[in-house]
Amino acid sequence: MMHPKGVCLIAAYFGPLPTWMPAFLRSCAHNSQFDFLLVTDQTLAELPENVYVLPATLQGLSMLASNAVGLPVSITRPYKVCDLRPIFGLMFREPLSRYDYWGHIDLDVIWGDLWTFFGRDIQDSYDVISSRNHRTSGHLTIYRNTQEINSLALRDGRYYDLLSAPASSYFDEVGMTALLTRYSEELELRLSWSEWRFNFPPEKRRLLGRSFLWPQINCWRWIDGHLLYRPTQSATYEVPYIHFMTWKSSISVCEVCPSTDSFWISFTGFSLKPQRLLGSPVLESTVEAFRICKVNTAQLVGAISTA
Repeated sequence: MMHPKGVCLIAAYFGPLPTWMPAFLRSCAHNSQFDFLLVTDQTLAELPENVYVLPATLQGLSMLASNAVGLPVSITRPYKVCDLRPIFGLMFREPLSRYDYWGHIDLDVIWGDLWTFFGRDIQDSYDVISSRNHRTSGHLTIYRNTQEINSLALRDGRYYDLLSAPASSYFDEVGMTALLTRYSEELELRLSWSEWRFNFPPEKRRLLGRSFLWPQINCWRWIDGHLLYRPTQSATYEVPYIHFMTWKSSISVCEVCPSTDSFWISFTGFSLKPQRLLGSPVLESTVEAFRICKVNTAQLVGAISTA
């Protein structure tokens, strides 16, 4: 049974768990002001006290979605879950009943001190809190747990047709951004989405967007629940979390365990000591590193072009 807290962050994940799962869970454990709900078909052991598992299958998730929208929904691909995220508040009404807020998250993240960066918005009773600038974020958007907000996706007349299509429409980001832009004034919703709050400090402009990460070694370090961005030896910035979507195929090392108090983050993995690129068992050269980056970039561009 979940403990009553203000915010529950939900990740729905199906299939083998990623290599970096121990690091993800370690970063969850240090965010005691939040509960995390993992909806998955996998078995997890040694969970932190604030992480809970809701056993599920894609078929079971489809049934919950069908009940939420009042029409039959069939989800057959894990990535299609992105379109369900906006109605998590309806689908998981019972486990969320004790929470003032709920949010949806990804697993390809490492959290820093979330309360430092998002706690004030929660205390100030914002209705929607996103880590992206004037856009909702699939990897972290937090919603006030009310019927009006939980049902917002249903205001889009195309929503059921989009759910019925096999391909993802990225409704958690594209669709909800459009709905909030259209209805926030009419519904008197307070939105906190005026700055970027992941990967880099807000003032750091990025040519290819904030979710794109070139292969980098040891530029992020997690220490006792705080995530530090260290672009040079003389510059250190604390950031809320890192979202490494463009590194997923190159990560093959995770040395983190439930008692780890510090680890380095690189595009090759999560290590207790700073990593080296050349001569490492992960990658043999910078050429291979950029080959992987090119593949991940093509996947990212493809996802954006079909959104």
